[in-house]
Amino acid sequence: MGFSGGGSNVTKPHTHDSSISQDGGALAANVTQFGLSSGSILYSDGSNIQELTKPASPSGEVLRFDTGATTPSWDHVTQDVTYEQLTDDYSFNVYGDDWYSMAVVLDSNASSITGSTACTNVQFGFYTNATTTGTIYCCRWPDLATYSAETSAADLYAAADHVYWSRAVSGNPAGMSNETVTESDGLDVDCLIGYVIVGATGSSGATGAFYENFTTGYVTKRSSSGATGTYSSTPEFTITASMPL
Repeated sequence: MGFSGGGSNVTKPHTHDSSISQDGGALAANVTQFGLSSGSILYSDGSNIQELTKPASPSGEVLRFDTGATTPSWDHVTQDVTYEQLTDDYSFNVYGDDWYSMAVVLDSNASSITGSTACTNVQFGFYTNATTTGTIYCCRWPDLATYSAETSAADLYAAADHVYWSRAVSGNPAGMSNETVTESDGLDVDCLIGYVIVGATGSSGATGAFYENFTTGYVTKRSSSGATGTYSSTPEFTITASMPL
């Protein structure tokens, strides 16, 4: 079937219209062959037909056009959910007079954000001593065993599997942090989100406070100065994650 007429072996433009003689006929399912991957779909970029392969490990993705996009893509349909930690379910590390760390354990209390596709924002309320130096790193750790095993700020920071943001300890106003976040992948049950202070110096160590209720002011929680202080109130973390619909 040459579609050429006159005995030429050059294929002429054709539409596969079955009503037109020598136009190739309709493309038949399970007969017409393409050099495509299994599960692919075809779309036009305005000039040529392009292949969109299926997700490597399908997990509920749908075909979508993001805002401003000119081609389709596979992605999850999600909604942002913000979890606010004010009750319980947290862990802390305090060693010596030079650093401290606190993190929220994501268990059943945080079920609204576990199983997410991404973690898009993490902030917490705090207060730091103006004479203290060092760097606050807001991080994620895979589990409590990893978090609890480390005995230095540098090692705990190195053990984190993601860093959301960092800032200098000194010169921070009291209140909720408002840092630009580097998005992580999704949050699993039993992972921890919190912070560690690295390289802290100063006679007061790295002291801090969490805000339990901003309408009534802050309540001090844990401090590296003295290394053994305990407080009854729990910290305030706000964590925003994208959840599949």
